[in-house]
Amino acid sequence: MKGKNQKYLNELLKGTKESDSLEIADAVRKIGELKDRIPLNMRKEVVVKVLELSEGKDLMVRLSSALSLGQLNDVTPKDMRLPVVKRLLELSKDAEWGVRSHSIIALGELGYNIPYSMRVKVIKRVFKLTEDNKDEVRGFASVALGKLKHIIPRAMRSKVVKKLLDMSREDDLKRPVLESLSSLIEVIPSDRKTEIVERLMELTKEGAWISITASGTIADVGKKIPISVRRSVTEDVLKLTGDCDENIKIAAIDALGNLNIIIPVDMQKQIIDRLMLLTGKYETAQKLNPGEARASAIKAIGNSDTIIPDDMREDIILKLLNLTYDKNRIIRSSTAESLGSLKIDIAYTDRVIEQITRLMDDPDWHVKSSALHSIGSMGSLIPKDNRKEIVAKILKLTYDKNYNVKIPATFALGKLKNIIPRSSREEVTRRIFNMSDEDGLNVGGSAVWAIGELCGKSAAGLWGARLQRHSGN
Repeated sequence: MKGKNQKYLNELLKGTKESDSLEIADAVRKIGELKDRIPLNMRKEVVVKVLELSEGKDLMVRLSSALSLGQLNDVTPKDMRLPVVKRLLELSKDAEWGVRSHSIIALGELGYNIPYSMRVKVIKRVFKLTEDNKDEVRGFASVALGKLKHIIPRAMRSKVVKKLLDMSREDDLKRPVLESLSSLIEVIPSDRKTEIVERLMELTKEGAWISITASGTIADVGKKIPISVRRSVTEDVLKLTGDCDENIKIAAIDALGNLNIIIPVDMQKQIIDRLMLLTGKYETAQKLNPGEARASAIKAIGNSDTIIPDDMREDIILKLLNLTYDKNRIIRSSTAESLGSLKIDIAYTDRVIEQITRLMDDPDWHVKSSALHSIGSMGSLIPKDNRKEIVAKILKLTYDKNYNVKIPATFALGKLKNIIPRSSREEVTRRIFNMSDEDGLNVGGSAVWAIGELCGKSAAGLWGARLQRHSGN
């Protein structure tokens, strides 16, 4: 592989000497995409070459060079980092807005690799470009500030946040700015965090795509949301679960499931009640509930196990058990997934495992996959009398033609290592060993992981035989 990479790189370097500027730009782009596949002994030569090409007059070559300098971040020798940063700063002043944009993207990728002596200068330059005359450059500058959050001087953080909050009121910049605000929230003062969350909540009331992005951002921020605004955030997201726009509604439901860690205790029952209502076919007698919204509510319940009141747990389990028979495959799939995430009362353990086992025979692969993920997490909850039958069923699914079934089946066997009956261990281990030779990185990788889990329970001699076969002895 090393020889192939070096040969390919040599061909690309040769391409940078062509007379056609488009061919040169394409070669530079491909060099950047190689990243850590560039041999160690050629890395400095490559960076020097890209720097040299970035000085050229051709626009496309400068564009590709700027972007590649960012992509080569992790393979740039330490003694080359300073000239790379200096050149990118120069390119950020290029007359062509595309070059300015690419240089800012590259600086955002450099992060901690920017020398200490240049960090303030870089942040000031990126900040300056949030005032560029092209919205595209301003958008990329806002994203770069989010990526460079850990090197923004403390004295500048409030100023940066204020600028981004102002930019979030411009229609063409709302989406890129949202990304940066969610990144910056972990490094800024508490008063600014509150301001950011309040602005995000305002954006959830905007047009569909902005609202969806803002709802997702709030969910990502999660526990970083200041205590002082957690109640109002919960109330606002809860209200959005009744929005007429289906996409906004689904985004809000997903957010509720991910925000369970910050939901005030006295609102937890209200949230679970709302999610339970949203799992039904009808939200009200006259209002049909879309299947995607129902599935999101079911998943949100699974994510909210820690806030489910004890007196509601039985009703939730019974509701989910009934939903395993739903005609809609995304409902059955989501239900199988959530049942594996919830703490199950001992009185319902057998019924839950019975239903999940039944769903492993579902005609839809999505449902089978979710059921396999869940059964793998149940371990000791599976009754001893049922273990052999369940393991046999999972083992059979490792032969499924669909990788989306085969792979989770393999992982399930590894997770269930401690409950596999003695009489089944040899057959299971042989199957997993054989799978490690199968084509496809994901199948072989899942088998190798399962072997690692199972080897402590393997039939004698199988592991040694396997190693011997690979060594050719």
